[in-house]
Amino acid sequence: MKSIVKTPAFIVTYFGLGGFICGYALSVIAGAAPIIVKEFNLTTGEISTIMGLILFGGLIAKVILVFNDLFERKLMLIINLLLYILGILIFTNAHSYMMLYIGRFIQGGAVIMGTVIFTVYLSEIAPTKSRGKMITSFQLAWTAGMLIANIVNLQMVEGTNWQFMFNVILIIPILLLVLSLFLPKSPRWLAMKGKFSEAEKILKSLNSSLTHEELQKELILLLSKNEIQWSHSFALIAQYIKPVLLATAVLVLTQLCGINAIMQTSVIVLKNCGVQSDFMAIFGTILLTGINFLMTIGTIIFVDKLGRKKLIKIGTSGYCVCMLILAVSVTLMPKAEITGWISLILMVVGIGFLAFGPTGVVYVVIAEVLPTAVRSLGIVIGGLCSVLIGTIFVSKFLVLGAWLGYGSLFLMIAVFSFLYFIFTILFLPETRGKSLEEIESTFNKK
Repeated sequence: MKSIVKTPAFIVTYFGLGGFICGYALSVIAGAAPIIVKEFNLTTGEISTIMGLILFGGLIAKVILVFNDLFERKLMLIINLLLYILGILIFTNAHSYMMLYIGRFIQGGAVIMGTVIFTVYLSEIAPTKSRGKMITSFQLAWTAGMLIANIVNLQMVEGTNWQFMFNVILIIPILLLVLSLFLPKSPRWLAMKGKFSEAEKILKSLNSSLTHEELQKELILLLSKNEIQWSHSFALIAQYIKPVLLATAVLVLTQLCGINAIMQTSVIVLKNCGVQSDFMAIFGTILLTGINFLMTIGTIIFVDKLGRKKLIKIGTSGYCVCMLILAVSVTLMPKAEITGWISLILMVVGIGFLAFGPTGVVYVVIAEVLPTAVRSLGIVIGGLCSVLIGTIFVSKFLVLGAWLGYGSLFLMIAVFSFLYFIFTILFLPETRGKSLEEIESTFNKK
């Protein structure tokens, strides 16, 4: 078993399943929401708040992640999976709004925590030349989870057993929990703790396909790292302020593009834009998650060819145009079936651009621009900002749509995506083909 878990195929599969359950938890609420609203007699504000809790729970997760450098990565993975299981069990056994609130809050902590722990660990064990593709595979699995969740939603459109929609996925985190006991330690984390001989042994076992020269280069880069105590991370923030600010801006701008809000509220949004039935609204959501999945495959193909920066520029510019046209269409056209279908088409194309660009590579960029010494703390700082903003945005998305009108809401999203485009051109560095240590040395020179 130990030899199998160190193969690239197993590592990609394991972390892919981790991404899958995160995407599933985020998206399944879209189909379950109408049933939950009826069963618990919830208001628009209450169901919108429950949707936003998937991000609000991440606030606690970000605090926990401060200890990501203190404890072994595998321990953090185990904690994450236990939280995921606990959150689903509380949510599906809820008998009151408060229990729904608590269960979704814990799910949110697990999902946000998982996106960080899985990608940080993966970035630290993946070979430099394939790191982009391996981390983007995590995002692909995330989008696959969203797609499957909405297929399940479609099957349950006439049903009332919303608990099944959540419980059916529990087998995966339980399996990952068992397999996590056999995962190798992160060689970069070991090097950061001064355990160079153990780091060298694991690095060799994980990179059997590398040439002798390539392996020696990886070892030299690892051995050049000094042991860093977690307590010193705050002092190092000043030294690495630029990459920390870059990571924070990328996370915040990705949230403000609204993909989490759209994916979670898509059924209700489409019906407010003119789609007549729950079935067609959920079918439209499947199209959204389907294009999200397919375009993420495109990201995997091109992330190490075109580079991270170009993909984000393509994605944000295309998405901005789609959101502008959508804003005009919803504002000027009456609420009718044709308006609903035009809105769906523009949302599908827009999400496609977003998946090909920012949301497809965001975890790659974050994992790469933050130096090892402050990676976990930098993710906590950036994550707290983005999760706080994202929570407010998602939880108030339906309320804003009803108050301002969806035309104004989509116009706001278009402005944010345009700002993301400008930010990428002016400030975001290209990290394609560089080792984590080479990227870090670039910031040290500035």
